[in-house]
Amino acid sequence: MFAVLLSTLMDFDRTRAVTRLISIPLLMFLWANLHGGFILGFVPVGIWAVLYALDQDAPVEVRLAPAIALVAAVVATLINPYGVGLWKFLWRTVSMNRRDIDEWWSILSAERALLVLWSTTALIAIAGVRWHGRPLRWPRTGLVAVLALASFRVNRLDAFFAIATIMLFGQPLSRFLTRRERTSPPKELSRAFVTATVAAAMCTAAAVLLRAQPESNGCVDRASWLPEQDATDFVARNHLHGRMVVFFNWGEYVLWQFRHDLTVSTDGRRETVYSDRQINGHLELYRGTDSGLTYFHQLNADYAWLPTESPAVDKLRAEGWVEIYARDRSAILARPSLVPAGGYIVPAARCYPGPGARTSPLSAGFWRVTY
Repeated sequence: MFAVLLSTLMDFDRTRAVTRLISIPLLMFLWANLHGGFILGFVPVGIWAVLYALDQDAPVEVRLAPAIALVAAVVATLINPYGVGLWKFLWRTVSMNRRDIDEWWSILSAERALLVLWSTTALIAIAGVRWHGRPLRWPRTGLVAVLALASFRVNRLDAFFAIATIMLFGQPLSRFLTRRERTSPPKELSRAFVTATVAAAMCTAAAVLLRAQPESNGCVDRASWLPEQDATDFVARNHLHGRMVVFFNWGEYVLWQFRHDLTVSTDGRRETVYSDRQINGHLELYRGTDSGLTYFHQLNADYAWLPTESPAVDKLRAEGWVEIYARDRSAILARPSLVPAGGYIVPAARCYPGPGARTSPLSAGFWRVTY
């Protein structure tokens, strides 16, 4: 949707035909009924509306068209099953300070690969502005600058930054590079631009190296935010079924693997499915607080699948819950009355070459919990 919206605005940019903007309210209507990320669509439309309104050289209808499209788009998003309630929900839940979710962290706190990708996109954007030619189209430059800053602050926006950069500056860069190939001798770049580009590359490399951490020489395992593979095998081979309290990051994984056997207490859908009380109750449980344990007992769970390092694991064991599986990353506890007399089948650890890698799901997962 974002790419289609940008394409529409670029078409208007090129032709100045106000009829090109008629599709924007329809796009925003569809987007609002498909995904809450529709609010990002108002960023480019808003920038176009403001900068075109300030363009004294454009005809009146061209200056006003983006603003009219913006107002119509806002009205269109109200046509949904919740009406204005959709906007109220986003107002409550969308924030730049979601410190408990990795994707809301700064790009400097994200995985190194994301930092490299963001820096590469930023260099492409700088080159695009440098080689765009004149006159410079300020709505395009303004949008890329806003998305660069926003994605630096909230790393989950990096995809929008990349899409905008490639769509808005890809063609000028392609024309410039093609022209350079045909020109003999090639035009020299300014010393200032070369210096700035090299400095940016060096800063990127330094940031990556500073964030680098020695890799574990232990288990070659799958993504660190998932529980161990043999934990999944344990649940499957012992046919666990019933109500299971899970760590937030693992909820959708457990649903995917055991949707016919287990009912999970939470998953990545967060506020769209679960109340604030449920979300906060799980956070308190992971921290092992008294209120968290009280909430746990209210859930009337049969099993708990939690990170091994969570204080709740020791406290549940002290209350009589039976630890039926335990590895470096996760532990599964069962209500005593459910433990079979013959015990459980414990599969061998599926790991090469040795003990499990000690990667903490609480520090490497999507939802970060601090004690």
